Amino acid sequence: MDTLHDLLNWRSLRWKIAVLVAVACCAIALTAGVLVHRSILARSLNDGSAKAVTELSLALQAYERDGAPPDWLRMSPGAMPDELLRRLRAPQGLRDGYATWYDGDGPGDHPSMWAAQTYRGSPVAVEVDMTSDLLTRRALDRNLWKYSLVALAVVVPLSALAAELPNRRLRRVAWTARRIAAGDLAARTAASAPSGNLCPMSRVVRRGQLQGGGSPSYAWGSPQALKGLGEYSGEPDNVADGRTWRCGGAKVPGRGTSRGGDEIAEISATVDSMADSLLARLLAEQRFTADVAHELRTPLMGLVTASELLPEGEATDLVRDRVGVLRTLVENLLEISRLDAGAERADLGPVPLAEAVGESLVRTGLHTQLTTAGALSAETDPRRLDRIVANLIVNAHRHGRAPIEVEVAGTCVTIRDHGPGFPRELLADGPQRFHTGASERGRGHGLGLTIALGQAQVIGASLSFANAPDGGAVATLRLPAAD
Repeated sequence: MDTLHDLLNWRSLRWKIAVLVAVACCAIALTAGVLVHRSILARSLNDGSAKAVTELSLALQAYERDGAPPDWLRMSPGAMPDELLRRLRAPQGLRDGYATWYDGDGPGDHPSMWAAQTYRGSPVAVEVDMTSDLLTRRALDRNLWKYSLVALAVVVPLSALAAELPNRRLRRVAWTARRIAAGDLAARTAASAPSGNLCPMSRVVRRGQLQGGGSPSYAWGSPQALKGLGEYSGEPDNVADGRTWRCGGAKVPGRGTSRGGDEIAEISATVDSMADSLLARLLAEQRFTADVAHELRTPLMGLVTASELLPEGEATDLVRDRVGVLRTLVENLLEISRLDAGAERADLGPVPLAEAVGESLVRTGLHTQLTTAGALSAETDPRRLDRIVANLIVNAHRHGRAPIEVEVAGTCVTIRDHGPGFPRELLADGPQRFHTGASERGRGHGLGLTIALGQAQVIGASLSFANAPDGGAVATLRLPAAD
């Protein structure tokens, strides 16, 4: 169906090229036809003029020999066309003493060529029939147009087929660019591009709108969690031009130069280079996060120990609170680095979803309304499920407004607050670390939703975000059902 739609799309490059070729062919055929027609007409008139002059000479010779004019010799001016007589009287109209004129205005399709000469002070003329020449020219014109149309009928489809090759290459570039925009930085236009399992980027899939209207929702993640980020070194071997990348000890060719000599190859190389650059930036960011978390871990443990040794008091409580916040931040960063590296593995098993979610809500210590409707058992990791639910609940309390509602239906968990809702940037691009979106959603590090999304990928669930029609943020977790 998509192929048929592409073929019928008159705005596509294929048909624009075909129309351009058709116009060019028509212009060439018209020009060639006009030139050939005029050339043949000039030659026919020249031959007819010579033939009429010869006939007039033969008629005068017969007149002098026999003493009587032949039947085809016209000696009365009234029997001659006025234009012929005018040319005969004008010196510039004579050629070797003869005046000729092509009479194509006669009745029917019977043109004639006239030749006249002044003989013994009086005009004499002969008329030569040019019907056969006219029919020949018309037949030639018909053949010219007929074969031009045949050539056009052959060339235009062939040009449309020939345009399919660059059109297909352009479609591949556009498809690759859309995949990159959706977050798949492993996408390449080249056939030798890295496989998708080397890029653990979340895929953004538009889910449409909530029932009853509201802002569009988007889902990130899939049951196939992408692995292998740690196999990249994150930097090109040649920093000057970024021609090669190191992946697991082997070099992967970059896209610093085009693979062909045309403009489409240059566009493809540019898109691939853009993906390489974005991937390098992403890897550098993820590696920086992991390095910072690991470097902070040791001094943080010293701070935690030192804070426990301080004497009790208001200042001590404040120090312990800030140290606790810092410890949570470092642990979150370490968790994100493990998710980025694909080091997390789920311990899946059947879990009663309603009970597991209820226990998670109790452990958060935050007031939340829980409703269940036909809850089933899900095939999931209870520890990671608890982490996801807890992060979503804390995020709703921190950035939204009460009441916070949790609904478990089947194997789907929906968490909703009644605050300002998710910012458009989050709905469009997904959760981003150290980015909390709109200021009205409060402060934070932007790590809670990022971790929830990563853990959802690990357990094979999908996590989507949307805004309710009547206000408030809605997070929906869909888990696979237990066998």
